[in-house]
Amino acid sequence: MEIKEIESVVLTELYGKHGLDSLQVQNHVYGCFILMEDIAEGTVRLEEGKVVSDGYCFDLEGQFSEIGIRYGFIMDMSLEWNHYSVDYKTKWMEIFKELECSHNIERVELIQDALIAIVKANVGEEDAFLTSALEQGVLSREWQDKFIRLVRDKKKVIQLPKEEDKEEEDVKIVTNVGIARAQVEKLIQDKRVRGLRKTRRNRKGEIKRQISKTRRHVRV
Repeated sequence: MEIKEIESVVLTELYGKHGLDSLQVQNHVYGCFILMEDIAEGTVRLEEGKVVSDGYCFDLEGQFSEIGIRYGFIMDMSLEWNHYSVDYKTKWMEIFKELECSHNIERVELIQDALIAIVKANVGEEDAFLTSALEQGVLSREWQDKFIRLVRDKKKVIQLPKEEDKEEEDVKIVTNVGIARAQVEKLIQDKRVRGLRKTRRNRKGEIKRQISKTRRHVRV
Protein backbone atom coordinates (compact mmCIF):
# COMPACT_ATOMS: atom_id res chain seq x y z
CA MET A 1 0.00 0.00 0.00
CA GLU A 2 1.23 3.47 -0.85
CA ILE A 3 1.82 5.75 2.13
CA LYS A 4 -0.20 8.46 0.39
CA GLU A 5 -3.29 6.27 0.83
CA ILE A 6 -3.07 6.27 4.64
CA GLU A 7 -2.18 9.97 4.56
CA SER A 8 -5.36 10.65 2.63
CA VAL A 9 -7.72 8.76 4.93
CA VAL A 10 -6.19 10.24 8.09
CA LEU A 11 -6.47 13.73 6.61
CA THR A 12 -10.13 13.05 5.80
CA GLU A 13 -10.82 11.90 9.36
CA LEU A 14 -9.16 15.00 10.84
CA TYR A 15 -10.91 17.46 8.52
CA GLY A 16 -13.34 19.74 10.30
CA LYS A 17 -12.91 18.08 13.68
CA HIS A 18 -12.18 20.02 16.87
CA GLY A 19 -12.08 19.41 20.58
CA LEU A 20 -12.94 15.91 21.77
CA ASP A 21 -13.68 14.70 18.22
CA SER A 22 -10.20 15.69 17.06
CA LEU A 23 -8.63 14.17 20.17
CA GLN A 24 -10.34 10.83 19.54
CA VAL A 25 -8.81 10.68 16.04
CA GLN A 26 -5.34 11.74 17.24
CA ASN A 27 -5.34 9.24 20.11
CA HIS A 28 -6.40 6.46 17.74
CA VAL A 29 -3.69 7.34 15.21
CA TYR A 30 -1.08 7.36 17.98
CA GLY A 31 -2.33 3.97 19.14
CA CYS A 32 -1.88 2.68 15.60
CA PHE A 33 1.72 3.95 15.68
CA ILE A 34 2.46 1.81 18.72
CA LEU A 35 0.61 -1.21 17.39
CA MET A 36 2.57 -0.98 14.13
CA GLU A 37 5.81 -1.10 16.10
CA ASP A 38 4.67 -4.02 18.23
CA ILE A 39 3.74 -6.05 15.16
CA ALA A 40 6.89 -5.14 13.22
CA GLU A 41 9.15 -5.91 16.20
CA GLY A 42 7.39 -9.20 16.89
CA THR A 43 6.20 -8.15 20.34
CA VAL A 44 2.72 -9.31 19.28
CA ARG A 45 1.41 -11.46 16.44
CA LEU A 46 -1.50 -10.80 14.11
CA GLU A 47 -3.62 -13.93 13.70
CA GLU A 48 -6.96 -13.93 11.87
CA GLY A 49 -7.72 -10.34 12.79
CA LYS A 50 -6.56 -10.71 16.38
CA VAL A 51 -3.52 -9.27 18.15
CA VAL A 52 -1.97 -12.10 20.14
CA SER A 53 0.91 -12.38 22.60
CA ASP A 54 1.56 -14.54 25.65
CA GLY A 55 -1.57 -14.36 27.77
CA TYR A 56 -3.08 -11.52 25.69
CA CYS A 57 -5.59 -11.51 22.84
CA PHE A 58 -7.20 -8.40 21.37
CA ASP A 59 -9.82 -8.72 18.61
CA LEU A 60 -8.42 -6.06 16.31
CA GLU A 61 -11.00 -6.66 13.62
CA GLY A 62 -13.95 -6.52 16.00
CA GLN A 63 -12.61 -3.92 18.46
CA PHE A 64 -10.85 -1.58 16.08
CA SER A 65 -12.44 1.39 17.87
CA GLU A 66 -10.44 0.54 21.01
CA ILE A 67 -6.93 0.91 19.58
CA GLY A 68 -6.62 4.43 21.00
CA ILE A 69 -7.76 3.51 24.50
CA ARG A 70 -5.45 0.47 24.54
CA TYR A 71 -2.33 1.89 22.90
CA GLY A 72 -2.85 5.66 22.77
CA PHE A 73 -1.46 8.48 24.89
CA ILE A 74 -4.72 8.74 26.88
CA MET A 75 -6.45 5.59 28.12
CA ASP A 76 -9.99 6.68 28.85
CA MET A 77 -13.25 5.13 27.65
CA SER A 78 -14.52 8.54 26.56
CA LEU A 79 -11.96 8.34 23.74
CA GLU A 80 -13.20 5.09 22.21
CA TRP A 81 -13.69 6.08 18.58
CA ASN A 82 -16.59 4.49 16.73
CA HIS A 83 -17.10 7.00 13.93
CA TYR A 84 -14.16 6.14 11.68
CA SER A 85 -14.76 5.55 7.97
CA VAL A 86 -14.59 2.16 6.30
CA ASP A 87 -11.57 3.37 4.29
CA TYR A 88 -9.72 4.39 7.45
CA LYS A 89 -10.12 0.94 9.03
CA THR A 90 -9.35 -0.84 5.76
CA LYS A 91 -6.06 1.02 5.22
CA TRP A 92 -4.84 0.42 8.76
CA MET A 93 -5.73 -3.25 8.61
CA GLU A 94 -3.77 -3.52 5.36
CA ILE A 95 -0.76 -1.92 7.05
CA PHE A 96 -0.94 -4.23 10.07
CA LYS A 97 -1.19 -7.33 7.86
CA GLU A 98 1.68 -6.09 5.69
CA LEU A 99 3.89 -5.58 8.76
CA GLU A 100 3.03 -9.02 10.12
CA CYS A 101 4.61 -10.44 6.96
CA SER A 102 7.52 -8.02 6.47
CA HIS A 103 8.44 -6.92 10.03
CA ASN A 104 9.81 -3.83 8.31
CA ILE A 105 10.61 -1.23 10.98
CA GLU A 106 11.77 1.30 8.39
CA ARG A 107 8.29 1.14 6.87
CA VAL A 108 6.79 1.92 10.28
CA GLU A 109 9.02 4.96 10.65
CA LEU A 110 8.10 6.30 7.21
CA ILE A 111 4.39 5.98 7.97
CA GLN A 112 4.82 7.64 11.36
CA ASP A 113 6.74 10.56 9.86
CA ALA A 114 4.17 11.06 7.11
CA LEU A 115 1.20 11.04 9.48
CA ILE A 116 2.87 13.26 12.07
CA ALA A 117 3.39 15.81 9.31
CA ILE A 118 -0.30 15.54 8.36
CA VAL A 119 -1.40 16.08 11.96
CA LYS A 120 0.93 19.04 12.51
CA ALA A 121 -0.23 20.70 9.31
CA ASN A 122 -3.95 20.17 9.88
CA VAL A 123 -4.60 20.34 13.62
CA GLY A 124 -4.83 23.75 15.28
CA GLU A 125 -2.67 24.67 18.25
CA GLU A 126 -5.66 24.45 20.58
CA ASP A 127 -6.15 20.76 19.67
CA ALA A 128 -2.52 19.67 19.31
CA PHE A 129 -2.65 16.76 21.77
CA LEU A 130 -0.65 14.31 19.67
CA THR A 131 2.08 16.86 18.99
CA SER A 132 2.35 17.54 22.72
CA ALA A 133 2.55 13.81 23.48
CA LEU A 134 5.30 13.37 20.89
CA GLU A 135 7.34 16.29 22.18
CA GLN A 136 7.03 15.51 25.88
CA GLY A 137 6.54 11.75 25.84
CA VAL A 138 3.55 12.35 28.10
CA LEU A 139 0.83 14.98 28.30
CA SER A 140 1.72 18.01 30.38
CA ARG A 141 -0.55 19.26 33.16
CA GLU A 142 -1.89 21.89 30.77
CA TRP A 143 -2.96 19.27 28.22
CA GLN A 144 -4.34 16.99 30.92
CA ASP A 145 -6.55 19.87 32.05
CA LYS A 146 -7.70 20.49 28.47
CA PHE A 147 -8.71 16.86 28.15
CA ILE A 148 -10.64 16.94 31.43
CA ARG A 149 -12.45 20.13 30.38
CA LEU A 150 -13.46 18.55 27.07
CA VAL A 151 -14.91 15.50 28.83
CA ARG A 152 -16.65 17.64 31.43
CA ASP A 153 -18.20 19.92 28.81
CA LYS A 154 -19.45 16.95 26.78
CA LYS A 155 -21.10 15.47 29.87
CA LYS A 156 -22.83 18.76 30.57
CA VAL A 157 -24.26 18.84 27.06
CA ILE A 158 -25.43 15.23 27.24
CA GLN A 159 -27.00 15.49 30.69
CA LEU A 160 -28.84 18.82 30.27
CA PRO A 161 -30.31 18.57 33.78
CA LYS A 162 -33.59 20.12 34.82
CA GLU A 163 -33.28 23.14 37.09
CA GLU A 164 -34.41 21.21 40.17
CA ASP A 165 -31.85 18.47 39.47
CA LYS A 166 -29.00 20.85 38.71
CA GLU A 167 -27.32 20.69 42.11
CA GLU A 168 -27.31 16.90 42.12
CA GLU A 169 -26.01 16.77 38.53
CA ASP A 170 -23.25 19.28 39.32
CA VAL A 171 -22.07 17.02 42.13
CA LYS A 172 -21.91 14.08 39.70
CA ILE A 173 -19.96 16.11 37.18
CA VAL A 174 -17.46 17.29 39.79
CA THR A 175 -17.08 13.72 41.04
CA ASN A 176 -16.53 12.38 37.54
CA VAL A 177 -14.01 15.10 36.76
CA GLY A 178 -12.20 14.28 40.00
CA ILE A 179 -12.06 10.62 39.04
CA ALA A 180 -10.87 11.45 35.54
CA ARG A 181 -8.17 13.74 36.91
CA ALA A 182 -7.08 11.09 39.41
CA GLN A 183 -6.87 8.48 36.65
CA VAL A 184 -4.82 10.74 34.40
CA GLU A 185 -2.53 11.81 37.23
CA LYS A 186 -2.07 8.19 38.36
CA LEU A 187 -1.12 7.25 34.82
CA ILE A 188 1.42 10.06 34.66
CA GLN A 189 2.81 9.17 38.09
CA ASP A 190 3.06 5.48 37.19
CA LYS A 191 4.90 6.35 34.00
CA ARG A 192 7.36 8.60 35.80
CA VAL A 193 8.03 6.01 38.47
CA ARG A 194 8.45 3.01 36.20
CA GLY A 195 10.13 4.61 33.23
CA LEU A 196 8.84 4.72 29.68
CA ARG A 197 9.81 3.09 26.44
CA LYS A 198 10.67 5.33 23.55
CA THR A 199 9.86 4.15 20.06
CA ARG A 200 12.55 2.34 18.18
CA ARG A 201 13.32 5.40 16.09
CA ASN A 202 13.93 7.51 19.18
CA ARG A 203 16.19 4.86 20.64
CA LYS A 204 18.35 5.18 17.54
CA GLY A 205 19.24 8.78 18.36
CA GLU A 206 18.09 11.60 20.60
CA ILE A 207 18.30 14.03 17.70
CA LYS A 208 15.01 12.51 16.58
CA ARG A 209 11.74 13.67 18.10
CA GLN A 210 10.65 12.39 21.47
CA ILE A 211 7.93 10.09 20.27
CA SER A 212 5.73 7.68 22.20
CA LYS A 213 6.08 6.05 25.55
CA THR A 214 3.78 3.10 25.39
CA ARG A 215 1.07 1.98 27.64
CA ARG A 216 2.58 -1.49 27.75
CA HIS A 217 5.11 -0.28 30.30
CA VAL A 218 2.47 0.85 32.77
CA ARG A 219 0.52 -2.41 32.75
CA VAL A 220 0.29 -4.04 36.18
